Amino acid sequence: PLTEIPPAAEPGIRLLSAPLFVSACCALSIPTPALALKMRKAAHQLRGISSPRALAFNAGVAMQGGGGSLSPQDAFLRERGLQNGDKVLLFDGVCNMCSGAVNFVIARDPKSQFKFASIQGEAGQTIQRKYGRDPSDLSTLVFVDSDKSVHVRSEAVLRAGEYLEGWGPLARAVRWLVPRGLRDFVYTYIVANNRYAVFGKTSTCRRPTPELRARFLDN
Repeated sequence: PLTEIPPAAEPGIRLLSAPLFVSACCALSIPTPALALKMRKAAHQLRGISSPRALAFNAGVAMQGGGGSLSPQDAFLRERGLQNGDKVLLFDGVCNMCSGAVNFVIARDPKSQFKFASIQGEAGQTIQRKYGRDPSDLSTLVFVDSDKSVHVRSEAVLRAGEYLEGWGPLARAVRWLVPRGLRDFVYTYIVANNRYAVFGKTSTCRRPTPELRARFLDN
């Protein structure tokens, strides 16, 4: 219906009623105040979604949620049993001392937080490459923490030790009180360089027992 304008207005001009006015605005793409507010909100949301930070965040969420494809290295390690959040200890598979260190960790890891791989094995070398390390480097234990940080030499021993039952406080104290340069000197020149001479070596890499097989990334 049409509504008469007030007497003060020019004679012969009529105003459209409110419902018809809204319909006309939509047809002519002229936003009403309420429609304009909705349009502004939609534009703001689109700007937020298309910002570089938002795109990066959404891509990360998609990858974590399985929306993205894994790299060949990650797919191989996933097939071998490595999951997000696992702690991994890479060790010299023919070193008797290193095998003893693995047994020490297993005995003090009741929650089974650690996975293991020999550096000589395919899984160990894949992990070395993944984190930019020389896959043939047998000079040190390598500890990959659950946050993907990589530690070598004395730092690997002590960082891993912080998670072991009954050894956490001592490992933390040594790591904070003894300078890393001194720790690494002892590890490299006294322990690692003499490990074969003192503890001997085997001709083949360690093979896990059936009950521990799931914790080893090597076949």
